Amino acid sequence: MNWHAVFFYLYAALACSFAVAVVMTANVVRMAFYLVLSLAATSGLFYLAGADFVGAMQLMIYVGGTLVLLVFGVMLTAQG
Repeated sequence: MNWHAVFFYLYAALACSFAVAVVMTANVVRMAFYLVLSLAATSGLFYLAGADFVGAMQLMIYVGGTLVLLVFGVMLTAQG
């Protein structure tokens, strides 16, 4: 087994486990954080598949957008 396959299985396991964590958790902030980690692992899978552009767009659009929503969600729901 080569290193490419090891990283593929690692990123696939991370993406699946964080996707399950998104569904199972009740805290919205943790849910968004797990979603960011799951999308980042999916981006790693795209990089391993040789689709560098799709992986970069995954990071910039989906992960970046989710982070912005997370920040605004925390800012707007914070108890002062």
